[in-house]
Amino acid sequence: MFDDQLRRLIAGPMGAVARWLPASLRANWVTLAGGLVAFAGLILIGRGLYLWGLGAIVANRLLDGLDGAVARRTAPTELGAYLDAVFDTLFFASVPFAFALADPSRAVAASFLIFGSMGAGASAWIYMAFACRAGMVTMPVASVAESLVMVAGFAIACVFPVWFSFVAYGLGFVAFVAAGVRIAAAVNTFE
Repeated sequence: MFDDQLRRLIAGPMGAVARWLPASLRANWVTLAGGLVAFAGLILIGRGLYLWGLGAIVANRLLDGLDGAVARRTAPTELGAYLDAVFDTLFFASVPFAFALADPSRAVAASFLIFGSMGAGASAWIYMAFACRAGMVTMPVASVAESLVMVAGFAIACVFPVWFSFVAYGLGFVAFVAAGVRIAAAVNTFE
């Protein structure tokens, strides 16, 4: 329910921007641009340019929201949904990896966060795949609230890089809890 409210809150401004863009612009181009910005963020943070990296994080998330609005303006495609999911996964792994590149003493904390993120993401996407296979109409999707918490944590770490390890362990714990909740839902649903 909270995710639905967040999606509606985000959809309005993104839809307005999408209507302003040229009709020839394709959603997949926006998705790919977001992926390039995420890669730039990885390089910036990896070189210790944390505030520039934060700018890339914000730009990536805006492009991630915009690609869906552009797709809804034209026609959403399976390829677009696939590319969006892949680039989101890469983005959420790239930021902790970048912090580890900037300071290898953060590698364990970064790895914990990546491990948790992959668990949360896999539990969501695999649940959706099995729900589709079972012919279920409604199913949980990746949480907007979880993504916002993760991005807020990344922002804190960019502004206060010395806090990265604390932020990473906290976000990793939250990700593992989210994965556990989804696994419990799968046990109840598919048993």
